Amino acid sequence: MSSSDRLNPQQLQMFMPAQELKDSVYPPDVNQEKYYGNNRKQMWADKLAETKATNPSDAELERIGSTATSIWNVVDALTHGAGLHEKIKASGVQTPINLINRDDKEPILFEGHHRVAAAADIDPKMEIPIEHMTMDDAREIGRVQ
Repeated sequence: MSSSDRLNPQQLQMFMPAQELKDSVYPPDVNQEKYYGNNRKQMWADKLAETKATNPSDAELERIGSTATSIWNVVDALTHGAGLHEKIKASGVQTPINLINRDDKEPILFEGHHRVAAAADIDPKMEIPIEHMTMDDAREIGRVQ
């Protein structure tokens, strides 16, 4: 039984199964025409692949840094989300996922795409901690316009 099976209608979920979360949220990344062209399946596949990647060793980063003409040469060598799959497999999702609740629309997943993708791949029923915020709260801290 999922933690969401016995919710009071006035209560927001504190945890959600990974696959349910993945299927029920609006990931703003998918709207970036240049990357995904509204293709959610490809966006989630890319996020999962990034979590399974490994970053260069410290020695390799040192070598890249010593020949770099810009800090961006070093940054480009790193994969966002790399190594996260193994960490989540070992310890679960430790950092809550931020959901921005919208009236009568699916909530916006803001930061946490890699965690959701990895957890859903490892165990679709894995419970992920959730933190909710309103659109007004999100605007106030600059998460949405």
